[in-house]
Amino acid sequence: MKGYSKEGLIAAGLLSAAAFALGDLWAAALRSMEGPWLQNVGAAMEAVPSVLATQGISAEPNALLGGSICFLAVWLAWAYLVRSQGNRRIGEEHGSARWGTKAEGLRFADTEDPFNNVILTENYGLAVDPGKRRGKRLEERPRNVLVIGGTGAGKTWRYSIPNILQMNADYFVIDSKGTQLPLLGNALVGSGYEISCMNLVRMSASAGVNPFSLIRDEVGIIEFAECFIANTTGDKDHVGDQFWVQAERLLYTALIGYLMFYCPSEDRNFGGLVTLLSLAQAREDDDDYTSPLDLLFREIETGMRLVETGGAPAGDGARKPGRAFGRQASSGFRWVQVGEPVGVDDDFVLWCYKAFKDAAGKTMKGILISCNTRLMPFSVPQLRNLTDHDELELSKLGDAGGKRAVFVVSSDTSSTFSFMLAITLWQTVNMLCDKADALPGGSLARPVHFICDEFANVGRLPDIEHVVSVIRSRNVYMSIILQSFAQLKSAYGDDAQTIVDNCDTLLYLGGKSVDTQKMISEMIGKETVEVNAQNVSRGNGGSTTTNTSYIERDLMQASEVGRMGRDRALVLFSNAAPLRDSKYPTQRHPRYELLAGHPGSRYPGRFDYGAYLQERRRQQQEATSSLNRAQRRQLPDAGGTRQKGIHMLSNIISLVSGCITFLGGFVVVWGAVSLGLAIKDETRGGAQIAGAISTIAGGAIIIAAAVYFGQLDTSWMPN
Repeated sequence: MKGYSKEGLIAAGLLSAAAFALGDLWAAALRSMEGPWLQNVGAAMEAVPSVLATQGISAEPNALLGGSICFLAVWLAWAYLVRSQGNRRIGEEHGSARWGTKAEGLRFADTEDPFNNVILTENYGLAVDPGKRRGKRLEERPRNVLVIGGTGAGKTWRYSIPNILQMNADYFVIDSKGTQLPLLGNALVGSGYEISCMNLVRMSASAGVNPFSLIRDEVGIIEFAECFIANTTGDKDHVGDQFWVQAERLLYTALIGYLMFYCPSEDRNFGGLVTLLSLAQAREDDDDYTSPLDLLFREIETGMRLVETGGAPAGDGARKPGRAFGRQASSGFRWVQVGEPVGVDDDFVLWCYKAFKDAAGKTMKGILISCNTRLMPFSVPQLRNLTDHDELELSKLGDAGGKRAVFVVSSDTSSTFSFMLAITLWQTVNMLCDKADALPGGSLARPVHFICDEFANVGRLPDIEHVVSVIRSRNVYMSIILQSFAQLKSAYGDDAQTIVDNCDTLLYLGGKSVDTQKMISEMIGKETVEVNAQNVSRGNGGSTTTNTSYIERDLMQASEVGRMGRDRALVLFSNAAPLRDSKYPTQRHPRYELLAGHPGSRYPGRFDYGAYLQERRRQQQEATSSLNRAQRRQLPDAGGTRQKGIHMLSNIISLVSGCITFLGGFVVVWGAVSLGLAIKDETRGGAQIAGAISTIAGGAIIIAAAVYFGQLDTSWMPN
């Protein structure tokens, strides 16, 4: 801190000018008086106004000397004051931390519209749309919130549930206990929300989720492979040579790319990936072994496909040992040109596969084993069925035309399928950022709030420490909910601190973690306290001495953070004083009656997502059927060619049917006449009678065939 201010410097300048004028006038008046000058000091001072009025500032040497002395005296006094002032902050010598006032905390919330806030505590919140408030605009701040609270601290009941009841955004909710959707589903549906739920605990009651549906290009393929590997690696402290991981990444990238660019949409899922991987084979003793998967990529490179000839192999049928397929004429296969050749450098998928194939046979076999191990969870039929189609419709989040809430139910006791949660969360965040970037203004039309309970157990999200810092401008924000800071550090290492730094608001609900308590205490800061020390001497010459000093003290020590009441919470906004308040009372939320299962609730029964999902599927099937029927009705109107063709074909069928019917009738009549003649003529034997009956039967068959032919449907005709 400087020892002087700009204002003080200006004041000293003005005062020194006035002192110069006063000294000059006083010296001039004193010189004009007779007698000893000591006797005229007072009279000269009284004469200053008259001297100023009659002659003004004097230029006599004595007068200028007097003025200069007064001028210098002022600046000497100013210099002394500045020097004696020093760099002092009275009462803040060792720290300036203090508790914020209620008025300071309320400036971050919308007090006119309580539903336009992210609820933090009973009195404090964070405005979702600062520009929505009438009149004075609220202070706009990043809306990322870090929530820390131990078991039973109220992370779900006191924070997550009341914020979903706000219904001021689209939601992506990680429900680690599976309790939030049954409580909130009826309220959300009744308020116009569409709900999707990925349930990794009860997969039969889950909407389908296909991560491949969000892959758009080569960059998305690389990022997807990276995220999948990162979340299926296991204990990173015991990961072996990175060569194997890099080789797996090449193979996964090639296979996923093949699915996306060369396979129909129904194959673009984890089931298709498992199928492709099952075609990959390697032999330790034969580096040139050609697997079925090799043939698929060879088709891309050469444009040639190996097809079965259907004939017997030529020669003795002998094949080179260790080769499943080849170009030999004796193999029973032949090569057919099905496309144009492609250079390795011109095709991303082919380049990745060729790079993978550079490995030796023994090495390749180890890589394939590792890849199959990673995909082992998809041997579970329930998971394969879950991921073979997509019903989450994550791309609709943030749209202006509707409200959406996506719930993800994961196990809080097992991490077997947690990689699916990590992939889904990571893909959704990146998809929304790309979606916002493509819109005018670079922001989603409707805010999207990620409420990530047990965030540290989700898995590792690639580059999430950077993503958290940039989603604000896209109208996306996250509530990262943890039990302790140690959880985050265990999952993200040094990047954990970056994630904390990018959360502008920290809500602490209590807990037993000593490291977290120390972190909170350090973030709150230190204050300066006054210490009075008394020394008492007893005896004949006893005395008492009191000394006052100032020391630093944590505004809230770590132990005090740990002893905080169960109903109390701390709110730390960046660049603001810390706040203390009571946790939010969910029972007093204006929409509490919409919460299911409590006395007085509008919905006494809990939300049944299974029934909701079945009804949505039924409605979608009906809508699809109606659309198909409408399209079929509209197809003839698209042009007259098809309609004329149908009419012409119908006429031809009718003509042919009539001719055949006439022929059949003629045969029946002929048979009847022959039968009558055979019966009348006794000379004819039974053979003639049987022949006549056969003729009648043949005619009847011809007539029946003609009737069937006349009823043929012409709807099969192409457009």
